[in-house]
Amino acid sequence: MLHFVVNHVQQDEALIAAVNWEGKTCRFISWPRPSSHVFHWAMPAYVGQSQGRLCCMGGDIEGNSARVTIWVLEDYDKEEWVKKHTVSYSHLFGISRWQPGFDYNVVAIHPDRNLVFIVVRR
Repeated sequence: MLHFVVNHVQQDEALIAAVNWEGKTCRFISWPRPSSHVFHWAMPAYVGQSQGRLCCMGGDIEGNSARVTIWVLEDYDKEEWVKKHTVSYSHLFGISRWQPGFDYNVVAIHPDRNLVFIVVRR
């Protein structure tokens, strides 16, 4: 399966599309969301696989604090996401806010080894 991020414009929601080798969409997977409405969630910046599991990296904002969060899809059929890591943008990049896809791109991720490869455009 090939997984990539799509934006459902009508619902203003980021989804992960799973496409088979024939190019047919097999399913859509919801990006993890917290139960609290305090957070404003950004679109995932990266979707990939590590050790046979789907991994996602994206950002969230609470007040003036922006963070990068890494999730792993532990149960593909039930869409059970587990948060593996969270780090503030200021700790990671030295400034408070960056825009994924504009200021940086994620190249690869290995959540169990605490590795994220990022290309910074500045």
